[in-house]
Amino acid sequence: MLAVEIDGDSHGEQEEYDRKRTERLNSLDVTVVRYSNEEVMKNIAGVYEDLKKKIIDLGKPRKTKPPDKWG
Repeated sequence: MLAVEIDGDSHGEQEEYDRKRTERLNSLDVTVVRYSNEEVMKNIAGVYEDLKKKIIDLGKPRKTKPPDKWG
């Protein structure tokens, strides 16, 4: 799963909250992608391209560490 967040101007005031929320979402296997409001307003094409790449990467099989032969 994927969550996309657009951080507004007041985002700097809630960094700790965002960090904890991201950790919780990651623990539920949700990938969080953040873009600043400025990025969205001034470079929407770049945001789309970056998001497209991230979505493609999420669809690829994950490389997992082989099981330890000793259990």
